[in-house]
Amino acid sequence: MTWFNLGTVQPIYEWRGFDFPAINTTLFRITQTWNGDFPGVGPIQLRGIYANGGRYGFRRFFSNTEPLLMLIPTPADLIAAGYLVRDMQIRLGGRTRFYEDANWRVTLETWTGEADAQGNPVQRISGGTYVGT
Repeated sequence: MTWFNLGTVQPIYEWRGFDFPAINTTLFRITQTWNGDFPGVGPIQLRGIYANGGRYGFRRFFSNTEPLLMLIPTPADLIAAGYLVRDMQIRLGGRTRFYEDANWRVTLETWTGEADAQGNPVQRISGGTYVGT
């Protein structure tokens, strides 16, 4: 049972993507780090973008030193149409105020529940596996 690391991003006011796509998954873990006591005030927004450019699953979260678990399911109609891969993106909310020197970072992981022979997390996709190492 493993978590697959999609990447670490420093949020800004424009949408920024992670290093790897989320493939056929619904459970995400968000971990945040920053310098100092507090990075700022206001939400970070999270969304998924599918191959056709469609956006779905908008969520928001606030600064927290504890990991955050978030369920973001893919709608059944999109799964039936074959849209199993989505690129996750984040940005600061329009009214978010943050400290420039806080170096606020967000790491996004997805639950795969599977590992290869070396213990590396694997994301299963129809017809094979996607190993993001």
